[in-house]
Amino acid sequence: MLLTQKQRTTIIVAHRLSTIQNADLLAVIRSDIILEKGIYHEFMQPTNGTYLQGAYKQFLLQCADESSLQNLESPVFLGPLDQLALAFVPISVVFVYPHEASSTREVIPLKRLRHALARLLDYYPHLTGRVTVNQKDHTAQIEHLGSGGKLVSAKCGELLNAFQGVTENDKPDSPPRLIAANLPDGGNALLPLFDSTEEGLTRDSILSVQHTRFACGSVAIGLRIRHVICDAAGFFQLVEDLGALYRCLSTGADVVMLPRPPCIRPYQAELHDMTPDEREEAQKFHPTAFKLTPKVQPSATNGLAPPPTTGRLIRFSAIELAAIKTEANASNNDRTVSTFVALTAHIWKCVHRARVHLCETQGMSSNEAARHVPRQFLTSVNARNQLVLPSRYFPNCVLCPVFSLSAEQLLEAPLSSVAASVRDRIELADPKELEQSLRWISAQPNKRRVQLAFDYSEGGFLVSQWSKFGMYRGAEFDSFPALVVQPFTPINLVDGLVYFMATEDELNQSDASVGATTGSLDVAIALSEPVWAVLDQDVNFRRYRGW
Repeated sequence: MLLTQKQRTTIIVAHRLSTIQNADLLAVIRSDIILEKGIYHEFMQPTNGTYLQGAYKQFLLQCADESSLQNLESPVFLGPLDQLALAFVPISVVFVYPHEASSTREVIPLKRLRHALARLLDYYPHLTGRVTVNQKDHTAQIEHLGSGGKLVSAKCGELLNAFQGVTENDKPDSPPRLIAANLPDGGNALLPLFDSTEEGLTRDSILSVQHTRFACGSVAIGLRIRHVICDAAGFFQLVEDLGALYRCLSTGADVVMLPRPPCIRPYQAELHDMTPDEREEAQKFHPTAFKLTPKVQPSATNGLAPPPTTGRLIRFSAIELAAIKTEANASNNDRTVSTFVALTAHIWKCVHRARVHLCETQGMSSNEAARHVPRQFLTSVNARNQLVLPSRYFPNCVLCPVFSLSAEQLLEAPLSSVAASVRDRIELADPKELEQSLRWISAQPNKRRVQLAFDYSEGGFLVSQWSKFGMYRGAEFDSFPALVVQPFTPINLVDGLVYFMATEDELNQSDASVGATTGSLDVAIALSEPVWAVLDQDVNFRRYRGW
């Protein structure tokens, strides 16, 4: 856990010695490990020789009802769409709940949260297992059911309002608000530790939660789950279910249950048991959305290290979004584009223009720069409706259209032209082709070779829309959160990776407008630092901001 002097924030967290990272910042001088009812106590001190404030705790999470595991067979086989998600990549989100000064009620008591998590695992019992990789075909699966999840208790010595501020994205006269970048370690200190190695994959829990209480009584809940288990839609469904069970416990109800249980069985998981003839037939198909990497990977070249990638969270106001959408629909009256498509096209054009201009400043001609800058585009599309899956489907069900546009269109065409192309290209394939693609994936003898038809070594523009998943409205515990954010981590700091996230404006939406963009959006953008330097000088990028 990083302890940043800049923010002078003390975080007291419990972690087993095997999961301690950043050893250069923390020195363990004594470890008293007591296993008592699932609680680990460890005492650590920073290298300056002063003890942190007392003990911290880690809880082992199990199903509240032991019979919840009886209906699961081990291993739990994942579906072909799950195999596309990288096992070492987590979904990591922090939810912050303020404590009102006028209230004497404790915000999200740890004991009640722990009970809610145990009840949650009754509905998602496979999350108590561990992800393993079949050595025969490198298929990810779940074994060791009952190993448990992880809940970490932490304390922060600062008041929550110490992390408020006004950014350049806010109107000059705006009141202070919680700023994600101001949180301890940019929010990463509010998340449980994560080991992205293969050893960590098979050793650590699928679901881990950190409960951090601030000096003022406010609470941050940091959740991490391995992406190979679910997508963003499934993740926020899990959070919604946790909140519903927590609120039920808060009322003292005799029966704590979900009115609509989730669907946790992965789609087409049975394809792992294809016959040799079925595998041979399935491999004859040539999918357009997927490809196989070479059996022998080319040796890495000793080229110059790329410049560092920096992440920024940029807020686009409702007025700014409306203006961009109007421009994007200037010539699309017959078939309008959504706010997501309009803003995606706008950011893509601006980033591409900045990349080309950077190449020109480095000595390339205009034609050379246009050829050099990648024009690949990738986005994620929820395929639950197309595959006619239950609305409460939890596992991965994301398809990722990949395409490119000409350099001329990206540089010279009006926004409406690029937006129309994005709208048309992100439409999903027909269901028959999709089913054939899933069988093709399942038939591959080495799942590690299967990847999207996107050249990651070349780079490009990748965008994901989380703002439609009820990030705020679905995260109610004692109250709704004041901030929901995915912190920037080394894993998601990929040049050209963009996330659209909801803001607190979502709480003012009517039920009829859930999933639509009627307020502001926070857009997390990761770009090479030299590209940011160019983009900062582009007056077109934020020309509708209004100040």
